[in-house]
Amino acid sequence: MRGRLPRRAGSAVSPRVRKAWMAFFGFWILILSGMLYKVVGSPGILQAMRLQSLLRDREQQVAAMETEVRKLDTEKGRLESNQAIQQREIRRTLGYVASDELLFDFSSQEIGGGFEQPHPETWPKKFRTSARK
Repeated sequence: MRGRLPRRAGSAVSPRVRKAWMAFFGFWILILSGMLYKVVGSPGILQAMRLQSLLRDREQQVAAMETEVRKLDTEKGRLESNQAIQQREIRRTLGYVASDELLFDFSSQEIGGGFEQPHPETWPKKFRTSARK
């Protein structure tokens, strides 16, 4: 039995070997945790896991934004090519009314259980009547 270290009774591994293994695993854990970042230059497995999670979140955001861009490009193409869609959006967004359309305003405030009659000065010009005749 050449080359083997003598074993003590009741001990499978000598204390020197056990300490060496403990030191090796302790150093390895420090490297993986990122605590020795300044020495070894590696941010560690915990930081890598955080960065992977952040990357997945950002990729999901990019995918959502790309979907939104495609949707807006489609809408842009429809607005550029169809005059009826342009007019509908102008009416919806800016509140314009065509000359052959009637305007019904239901936004008056409620007073005492009933609705207040809006003042004629607030009506569009084409609906105003002259008080003087």
